[in-house]
Amino acid sequence: MFQKAINIMKARWPEVAMVIILQVAMMVLIEQVTVVSEIGQPQSATLPFWASFLLGVGMMLFVIVWQMVYLGFLKTAAVSGDHPQHPMQLLHCGRPYFWRILFFQILLGVAVFFLNSMLISLLVMTFWPEGGMEQVPEWGLQIIGLVGVCVLLKPMLLVPAVILVYDVTAIEAIFRMWKFQFFQIESILKVTIAGFGFIIVTALLTALAKTGTPLYHILTTLHHGIFSLVLLLLTLMAILWTQQQYEAEYVQVEEVDA
Repeated sequence: MFQKAINIMKARWPEVAMVIILQVAMMVLIEQVTVVSEIGQPQSATLPFWASFLLGVGMMLFVIVWQMVYLGFLKTAAVSGDHPQHPMQLLHCGRPYFWRILFFQILLGVAVFFLNSMLISLLVMTFWPEGGMEQVPEWGLQIIGLVGVCVLLKPMLLVPAVILVYDVTAIEAIFRMWKFQFFQIESILKVTIAGFGFIIVTALLTALAKTGTPLYHILTTLHHGIFSLVLLLLTLMAILWTQQQYEAEYVQVEEVDA
């Protein structure tokens, strides 16, 4: 599956670049907005209500368009392989799955939040029992977040794949997912270990850079870019494998009917 996914990404590199650039831009924008809101600004420096409203609406539209294009790329990769697609075709193919994927992402986000909260609490009690959460470095929080993602990697990758391939609801996909053996996906473990290793290295390098400097912004963009690329590769491998299982099941049904 790894080689097949790489071949698709090479053949459709403009679409891959578009998806990754949009995701990186979205992550950087959200990060900057979060930092500004945490720092706080004098009342005179705050944006007027209409500007804040338009910014919020613009960000939501940006996320929606990116999500549909992302899903469209995955769906067309499963059914059309390495045949390039027009961006509007990606948008059209991804639109029917948007709400189902969004519902699952909300459920997954809640699960990740509670899991990471428990991990952070355990880390604080072990190493900073008197200092509190404020003593946990930023890179430590990022690594804990990656640990939470690793624990929930199977549903995070397979549930969207089942939704896109089998065209079912999120709840149905969650139940169907458990009959699949995740590590039967060829090279998925190796790619996960190598990919998350690169993500951790870039997170540590970003933490060493001084905030606000050009080097910091370069490393942050690199970190988000590698994270997006690794996640896309893993998701593509999962959906190609799920498509293969679906086609095998279809052949079996056809043979039984015959």
